[in-house]
Amino acid sequence: MSTLNISWDILIQGIVPFGAANVFLMVLVYFSLVRYKMQAYGHFATFMLCFTFFLTGPLINMLPFESANRYYDLTRNILLFAVGIPSVCNGLLTIAQVDIKSFFYKIPYVLGFIWCGFFLTSPPLSQMNQQELPWPTPLFDPEFVYLSQVLLVNCILLVPCCLILFRIITEKANTAGRKKVIVLCLGTIWLCLCMTFGLIFKQWGLYYGGASVTALVWAWAVFQDIRQTQLKQNQHHSLQNQLAIAQFSAPSNNQFSQFYPQSISEAYPFREREAFISSLNSRNKEIVNAHFNMFSENLAEFCQHDLETYRLRAKEVLFMLFDSAIYRYNDSSELIATLEASGKKIKAANSQPEIDHELLKQAKFLATKTHSAATKDVDLRLIEQLKQYMLAHYHQNLNLELICEQVGISRSRAIKLFKQKTGQTINQYLIQVRMEKAKQLLTVKSVTETAFEVGFNNSAYFSTAFKKHTGQSPKAYQKNMTRA
Repeated sequence: MSTLNISWDILIQGIVPFGAANVFLMVLVYFSLVRYKMQAYGHFATFMLCFTFFLTGPLINMLPFESANRYYDLTRNILLFAVGIPSVCNGLLTIAQVDIKSFFYKIPYVLGFIWCGFFLTSPPLSQMNQQELPWPTPLFDPEFVYLSQVLLVNCILLVPCCLILFRIITEKANTAGRKKVIVLCLGTIWLCLCMTFGLIFKQWGLYYGGASVTALVWAWAVFQDIRQTQLKQNQHHSLQNQLAIAQFSAPSNNQFSQFYPQSISEAYPFREREAFISSLNSRNKEIVNAHFNMFSENLAEFCQHDLETYRLRAKEVLFMLFDSAIYRYNDSSELIATLEASGKKIKAANSQPEIDHELLKQAKFLATKTHSAATKDVDLRLIEQLKQYMLAHYHQNLNLELICEQVGISRSRAIKLFKQKTGQTINQYLIQVRMEKAKQLLTVKSVTETAFEVGFNNSAYFSTAFKKHTGQSPKAYQKNMTRA
């Protein structure tokens, strides 16, 4: 029987990085699935693609394709250091909500392309045959390229990551996903250190194998994110159940669990219910009416024409209809009021036809509502989304780039559109929101506490902005409110 002997160098420099490349691909798949709620998805996706391509290099170089391997080696280095490394730097700055000018986001790419110029004029071109060289001799010594790569990764990765960690620890920055930012920064610092010491001491096992540990760190961050998402979903599900019970359970001698047995009844008209709820998207009242008639007939049969059971099931469907509309169109104030009023009518109904009339009435109303929401002016909806994001995150260290990225609109269009539709700039609106909230907080908190609560990292700057907005200092405002 023949045996396959794998040396320690092949394992560390080839197989381990190749395995890490597969881990990064799995992380990329997860990031792609949740990109709608993830900041800087484009930056991280670019880095992971480039780094995956880079990590496969050592194993590819072991294959007997000498000429092709040279060009593969060229490509993977250029992609990683000109595109991938700068992308992860900008991604970390974005999720850490570091407030810098857009110009600074371009600097890592400039440095990366400068290094690529050095790289292209030395190894691996210096290892080619004389006939293959595009110029007589290499323009730079290979040792210079190694040292310049050390300088590059430290400037683009180590320095920004250390600054982000220092900011989070010392200033107690109110950053969303604070723990995840720290983990990603530590994984990136490890990558930088492995590359640095691997290059200085020519230890390629450390350079490739050690850097591969970054994949495990990022995979752990993904696992924690999945776990937190699951916890949030469970909490949301529990809250929905409590809300449904509190708002729509009719007082009776029957227990609520009677209507929701532990085992699912296959006789319940699930298909008809889903068809009825989905019919609202057609925006056609006749289609809604037809699906409702089919659902109500099957539901009545399932409830054995017991009025109390039918009433509770109708409330359940009513809740689902409104919950879907609120989730999709973010118009909660009017819809919640309508939902509460409709729930009371169903509770007071004395017959199944009365319940059917109210349920069908609200279904048609929601169908009309979805139609008006779908045809609403697109620009106004974007303005509303910008406002909603600022209202929800005014307490964080926001900047224009972050707001636009979260809403999914370009910076230039957001500036022009917001000014055109509202008559004020985005920053003016954000200041307005913060100042109105500050007025409320100043009645119960100190000036410094209020400043941090509304997104200012400096109480002196907050005082200046407050006085400019209200005409009086925060201290004076507190005194006036106390007298009043």
